Amino acid sequence: MEIIHKKKREIELPLEIVVENFLDLDHVNFVHKKCYSYCNILRRSKNIMLLDVGVKPLTPFPYTVHYTMFHEFISPNKIVHFSKQNGKKKYVKSIVEFNEERGKTSIIHTHKIDIPFYLIPLKHVIIKLVDRWSNILWKEDSEIMKDRKKVVSKGFLDGPHCGKWLLINGKPKWIFNKIK
Repeated sequence: MEIIHKKKREIELPLEIVVENFLDLDHVNFVHKKCYSYCNILRRSKNIMLLDVGVKPLTPFPYTVHYTMFHEFISPNKIVHFSKQNGKKKYVKSIVEFNEERGKTSIIHTHKIDIPFYLIPLKHVIIKLVDRWSNILWKEDSEIMKDRKKVVSKGFLDGPHCGKWLLINGKPKWIFNKIK
């Protein structure tokens, strides 16, 4: 049985800032410690990434589920990713669609999860867990996106070529490369 979790959010930021944040998966290890144990980028091309991720579906419990994720950006406003739990045959499919109007970007994030028949009685619990997990990620990401906007508005470029993520005093911080 397929269950669907769909969430629409809006943020008063331009599309390019929001999309850059969704494509910058290097930040996951620094910003999303509540929901991920790790995120390793195995392969990266212009619009496709292959990832090895450790998901904490029952945050704050330290239980981790290991996934391989195929992540594709479909220009100009869509990301599709398939996550397969290690040792399992079924995928979780996620679609993220972006739309910008008057400086505000809306994001529709859809998770499609195929659950075995014996979990059908827990369908509503699973949806609540996915929703809770999604809300934690959104709270963390929306703060980072606002920081990206401030930096870009000061004339700096955004993206992995400009700097790196570091933990400073236990908090994630983007540090720009020094200009030579």
